Amino acid sequence: MNYITEFNNAIQHGDIVTSRRVKAVYARLAGEVDNIGGNYRFDIYKATRPITFIETFCKHSKGEWASLPVKLELFQKAFIQALFGFVDKDTGLRRYREAFFLVARKNGKSTLLAGLALYMLMSDYEGGAECCTAATKYAQARLI
Repeated sequence: MNYITEFNNAIQHGDIVTSRRVKAVYARLAGEVDNIGGNYRFDIYKATRPITFIETFCKHSKGEWASLPVKLELFQKAFIQALFGFVDKDTGLRRYREAFFLVARKNGKSTLLAGLALYMLMSDYEGGAECCTAATKYAQARLI
């Protein structure tokens, strides 16, 4: 399933309201999924693997959803696919090394980033992987 294209279609048809910048970014990414030129290609397996990991192995730890599996929203799946799916044609290394994930409060930032950190620590085929978190407050960084 290509969540980038699905999310872009929902934005373009007006089903999801977002800023002009986000709309433009996902339009570009959706175009690059099929027609990317240069040194990069879109690998659907690498793009979907972190999503499968999070939805299979991660569970909520607090509140009304405690002990229930994490179910990612479409915007989260599209973000993950964009981050992990574009790889160098020759080396297979990811195109993006950094990301800026800015969403309003109570949209699952900590849950998503904790799941990604676990994935990258355990399942990203990286020997000696290390993960750190940062936040404006110590208590928030410690939660993840």
